[in-house]
Amino acid sequence: MSKSIIRAAKGDIPADLVLKNGKVLNVFTEEIYAADVAITGNTIVGVGNYKGEQEIDCTGKYIVPGFIDAHVHIESSMVTPLEFSKHIVRTGTTGIIADPHEIVNVNGKKGLDFILDASEDVPVNTYVMIPSSVPATEIDTNGAGKFLAEDMLPYKANPRVLGLGEMMRFVDVLNEQRETLDKLDAFSDMIIDGHAPGITGKDVQAYRAAGVMDDHECATAEEGLEKLRAGFCILVREGSGARNLESLLKGFLEAGVSLEQCMFCTDDKHLEDIEKEGHINACIRKAIAIGVPAVKAYKMASFNAARAYQINNAGAIGPGRLADIVVVGDLSKAEPSFVIKGGKIVDEEWLESFHYELKDESLLKTVKVGNLNQKDLALAQKEVNHVIELVPNQLLTL
Repeated sequence: MSKSIIRAAKGDIPADLVLKNGKVLNVFTEEIYAADVAITGNTIVGVGNYKGEQEIDCTGKYIVPGFIDAHVHIESSMVTPLEFSKHIVRTGTTGIIADPHEIVNVNGKKGLDFILDASEDVPVNTYVMIPSSVPATEIDTNGAGKFLAEDMLPYKANPRVLGLGEMMRFVDVLNEQRETLDKLDAFSDMIIDGHAPGITGKDVQAYRAAGVMDDHECATAEEGLEKLRAGFCILVREGSGARNLESLLKGFLEAGVSLEQCMFCTDDKHLEDIEKEGHINACIRKAIAIGVPAVKAYKMASFNAARAYQINNAGAIGPGRLADIVVVGDLSKAEPSFVIKGGKIVDEEWLESFHYELKDESLLKTVKVGNLNQKDLALAQKEVNHVIELVPNQLLTL
């Protein structure tokens, strides 16, 4: 612990940076009140009346915690972790929980090692969940083969690994399949993410009893309520392909249930949608528009995720927390006036200071398609032809 942090917190010396005269959104008490926020190094040292070596006047603005995406696949953005981070930090997202099951399905350990290496020094705090379902089913031809519990264990020592990624093979959990249960046992002392669309009744109870802690696949409020009542955290998803926020939160509001176990995630969101709509700040804006109180919406975007994933130094404006801060002019719009990440003001010069060089060229050119012709793609017309129907704004099919 730096003595300068304690001295600055006591007001004995000026803080490095003070946000003056703003209104602080306190996620602990769900209050909004006028106060300065003092920062030394990468840490918030105090909230109150402070002086700083540098001061920024925030009169008429709100000081809120940096946003956290509780579940995201970086690969779906089709850019590197560094480039993805540069895009989302501009919108106020300062932390993500990444599940790299897409690249691990293709490249196994090499893919996971790449994600951990490439996300080590980026403009957002990047935590990683170890993919649980490689392959996703026994009939998958995934390229990397199986990724078993014994392959996962060495990664638990990495301080940025928080637990086991989404347990997509929920049927194997319910059927007590040994390889799957071995993975749950291996991570029983850490966070275990879920993925169980459509389960109900005693299957919900069994899935939670197996140690799975959350779910981001709820498509209806009824499904979400049943899982909330069983003790799951609900990751309210609003991405490019799946947009569940409105149906879930409207239903939760109508039911009058607590939102303490709810947080936002994108799962998969493309860069063009992030550029057009925003990232987690878009979730905040939409939640407020359908009736979620602003303080609770911002809490879902920050503290709820930090608490659920046991990231105890983030998610709040308070002493000892990382100085990951968003300053907004209008709470309902959630558009950053500016962002502070680790005590640094996010600007283009700072973003350009980050660099990454790929160390393993074998990760490239992994898509290999043989020669195709019209005959290969032809489908015989029958009296009855089965087709897949897409459900709009969902990942479900009929």
